[in-house]
Amino acid sequence: MDRAQERIRAGLDRHRMGRLDEAEALYRAALKIEPGNTDALHLLGAAALQAGRAGDAVALIERAVAAGKPTTAMLVNLGHALRETGRAEDALDAFARAAAQAPDDAGIHYDAGETLDRLGRYAEAADAYGRAVARAPGEAAFFVARGIALKNAGDPAAAEACYHEGLEVAPDDFALHANLAVVLQRRRRLDEALDAYRSALALEPRLFRKIAQNLTTEGAGMLWLRLDDARRALSDEG
Repeated sequence: MDRAQERIRAGLDRHRMGRLDEAEALYRAALKIEPGNTDALHLLGAAALQAGRAGDAVALIERAVAAGKPTTAMLVNLGHALRETGRAEDALDAFARAAAQAPDDAGIHYDAGETLDRLGRYAEAADAYGRAVARAPGEAAFFVARGIALKNAGDPAAAEACYHEGLEVAPDDFALHANLAVVLQRRRRLDEALDAYRSALALEPRLFRKIAQNLTTEGAGMLWLRLDDARRALSDEG
């Protein structure tokens, strides 16, 4: 193994342990030996992204991508970095290139959906999440994301159907029950909404107060894409 690869491997070990400063130092050492090493450029960019330096990440990963045949991981990480710097359209291009290389990777389609969501292109986001669901039908978060996008696109009936489909494979998922309740509440099917809220409450009793608030806002309930978001909202209110 050459000296650059030795440092990259050592850096990757530190990277996996979350020791980003040490990993970055080793990647930089590899680049001093071999300035155009695409693995070192990409991994240094990935570490920068994890450290919150998305601009640095874009510059580094773009160099790796431009140097030759980019890997799927390079394109995905470039998409994430571009999105974090506000370049959502460019991020979509990166995710599209990644999906062309790995069309069965559900996560790439989910990433594209999240990016389209940020752009307010909800119908397209729902389609992207649908592709993620088709490739990973056991992933509850993909159903939740698709349902929210469908609701935001003005199709609550399709959102409801999506949540029910998700509950068939993940009957104990809090976010599916909670978001189903919101859609039912907004469709004025209050008895069914109450049942869905009860199911959510049975799974997460600590969220009683937030669920009660949803029930008193005349259908303007909060949409929870992730359970952590709901927990954070609850704790923020004391």
